[in-house]
Amino acid sequence: MNKKAGAAIKSTLKSVRTQIYILISYILRPLFILRVLPRYVVVRIEGGLASQLEQYTLGQYISDLGYEIRYDLSFYADGDNYDVAGKEIRTLSLQLLDTKLELKEIKGSLLKLYKNFYELKFSKEQAKQVDSSYHFRTPVYLNGYGYSLYTEKGFEEAFGKHISVNYDRMAFGDKNTEILDQIETSKPSIGLHVRRGDTLMPKVGRPIAYPQYYLKALSYFDSEIPIYIFSDDMKWVEKELLPLIPNNDRCVCVRNNDSEHGWCDMILLSACTYQIKSPSGGLARDAYRLNRNPDKKLVLPVFVTGNMANMQGDIIEIVLDDELCDLSYVRNRNTRL
Repeated sequence: MNKKAGAAIKSTLKSVRTQIYILISYILRPLFILRVLPRYVVVRIEGGLASQLEQYTLGQYISDLGYEIRYDLSFYADGDNYDVAGKEIRTLSLQLLDTKLELKEIKGSLLKLYKNFYELKFSKEQAKQVDSSYHFRTPVYLNGYGYSLYTEKGFEEAFGKHISVNYDRMAFGDKNTEILDQIETSKPSIGLHVRRGDTLMPKVGRPIAYPQYYLKALSYFDSEIPIYIFSDDMKWVEKELLPLIPNNDRCVCVRNNDSEHGWCDMILLSACTYQIKSPSGGLARDAYRLNRNPDKKLVLPVFVTGNMANMQGDIIEIVLDDELCDLSYVRNRNTRL
């Protein structure tokens, strides 16, 4: 059998399977209408802490519209919960950041039913339309790694309403408490996030920042303000970035936490007066959302100005170009970073 014939057979089988699934979904629908089976909007949560926060917020926003929400947390139990590079384990840490946060989970045979027969690949265009007039046809299973990032109406308000910093002091640890006290007593302060790690892989499709990006971001602030640096590649920071920062004796490289304790970095970063976001990763963006300082500012990398109009507060946009980043891996320069 040649490759073309094999591909044609696979395509036909996939199409037949899809049609069978659609037929079964219609057969089962009366059981949902009669409430024999519960009618949920199920939101899949996966990835690191920033993704978890935004996916959870999307679910709570939809809940505020009157839908019953459940979360699929199976990503963290499947044994395949690694980053794209296959090195760092992604752990579910929402309830470590906020111990009051409630996650209503769906699992077992009911989860399989939703995933197999009611999955919706939720696009960014659909997410933009979610407001009080939007109608979800339940049951529905929302899947798509980035869908929560594109919800523009009401998302920021929902984040502030449903998520706050409530953590266990023992779990946070003495070293982090010491850094937190230092940040609190040295305000104003700058929290700088440098993400590299899996973003260095071509298939991730993200910009890779040069030191010039971070230097430009820092130029918006007084050169005497203390800087707290958070990174998954502190060797690069020390070799390539630190020597170029004016008055770099004000810099503190925070090394307390591994990938499983990223929630601790989130707390420390959110305690800083100002946040600088890496061109990849949402840690600083969500830390800014959690930041309760009335004078807070966020330096945000963008490809197109105005894409972040839904974010509240003092936002400083830096338009990325080839002098600030390696853009060779970027697939879509209109995307939100």
